[in-house]
Amino acid sequence: MGILHHLAKGLSNRQVSRALCISEATVKTHLVHVFGKLGVDSCTGAVVAALDRGPICEPLPDPTLPITRPTPADPLNPFDRPEFPDTTAQRGSHA
Repeated sequence: MGILHHLAKGLSNRQVSRALCISEATVKTHLVHVFGKLGVDSCTGAVVAALDRGPICEPLPDPTLPITRPTPADPLNPFDRPEFPDTTAQRGSHA
């Protein structure tokens, strides 16, 4: 959960910092950047603007959907290039 999500729940900067295991100064720095991006000057304004624009945090992937992986024919898969040889057959063979 992000800073705006915690603020939307009514947490203070200190509570947000404790929840995210970051310093209160880091929370304030992030908020300055968020205020600038959203064009607001308060936490309340940031939460309202974020809610108007859509979800405050990214939704989690649907756990019922299968995980798709690149196919070996996929040229964007870096592990299919010759400079990345397949070493899976060598794993577990300790001489």
